[in-house]
Amino acid sequence: MLDIEKQVTYWRESSFRAFRSVPVLQQEGFWSEALFWSHLAVENLLKAHVVKATRDTPPYIHKLLRLGELAEIDLSADQLQLCEELSKYQRLARYPDEAIQEPDAELARSLVHRAKEFHAWLLKRL
Repeated sequence: MLDIEKQVTYWRESSFRAFRSVPVLQQEGFWSEALFWSHLAVENLLKAHVVKATRDTPPYIHKLLRLGELAEIDLSADQLQLCEELSKYQRLARYPDEAIQEPDAELARSLVHRAKEFHAWLLKRL
């Protein structure tokens, strides 16, 4: 039998671990990597919500919008847009693609900031 609280704790704590490397990556100018880890932090916290909502193991996916649906979380238009943008740049970090341009520092900083705010919002609702 799945220990729901243990799973929620695992995903919540792993979301904090994912954010730990972001400041160093930003300092070095590794913007797509900083966005990758920001995406992972949000993804893991959404997976904690999925466990809580479904009482089951979250699926092996990286799509933030799908995880939000499975967790039955009503996301604002801004949050939906952020999920799309983070997903785009996490793909760039995983699979370099000429069709997706490396984000500039200003955009990356903004997305990381918004990801941290979204993470805090999700955490309050967990």
